[in-house]
Amino acid sequence: MLSKGLLRVLIGITNVLFFIAGGTALGVGVWFSMDKLFVSDLIGTGLFSAASYLFIFCGAFIILLSFLGCAASVFESKKLLILYLFLVILILIVFLSAAIVAAVFQGELTSSLQERMQTTLKQGYGNNIYGSEENRKITESWNFAQKTLRCCGVDDSGYGIYRETQWYRDAVSQAIDLSQVNFVPESCCVYLEHRQRYQNVDLCQRNPYGPPTNPDPNSSKNDNMYYDGCLSAAQHYGEDNAGVILAIGFGFSFVLIAGIVLSILLIRKMSNLSFDPVSTKVT
Repeated sequence: MLSKGLLRVLIGITNVLFFIAGGTALGVGVWFSMDKLFVSDLIGTGLFSAASYLFIFCGAFIILLSFLGCAASVFESKKLLILYLFLVILILIVFLSAAIVAAVFQGELTSSLQERMQTTLKQGYGNNIYGSEENRKITESWNFAQKTLRCCGVDDSGYGIYRETQWYRDAVSQAIDLSQVNFVPESCCVYLEHRQRYQNVDLCQRNPYGPPTNPDPNSSKNDNMYYDGCLSAAQHYGEDNAGVILAIGFGFSFVLIAGIVLSILLIRKMSNLSFDPVSTKVT
């Protein structure tokens, strides 16, 4: 049986891990809120922004919880330890519930995301960007996403969606020679990181021998533009990092369960519960 002193040490170690996990979540939330909020403009919803702020809140909460656990252990306060146990169980329930909901509704979330991305691109991209702050942000966010994720449009080989945008309609209405109209924006073109420039913008945007001018994506291939849609590019990015995400999730769940078990054992020790068998011998 573990001694009370050993249990206090183990709870201390567990709370150090809580502190690290909370700091990580807080850092990820701040990073997302400062650098990745362009995703909210792409999907036309504030859910991503809300998720970023939720990361910040949860990270700060877990950090405070680690201090509460350490205080309960150091001062051997049964009331603080019970409160700590309740909050850890609550976090575990929320964490598992979120994971289950994400798994169950994954298909619906992907479909909804696809529709939202198509809507923002068709309605907002290049549409009065000097008069509409919202459309300017949408346009900048799409350009940033396509350049960063190396994708074009929403669906794979879905560059044709740009013909449904105000950006393309304005280009056609203002063009003297339609052969000079761009079919895709510059951000859809292959970007050479080592040279800090696009590979061949003219052939990318107006290639006369294949996409994007040719509506049949199977007829030939334009090596100067991206064919992956931004939806699949984002999914591939997530799949590439799925192992790390699962490892972090599993590790965090294990730490939460360890915190619950150790807290229960220490509460029992502090309560001086005795489970000595009752004698049934008749005198």
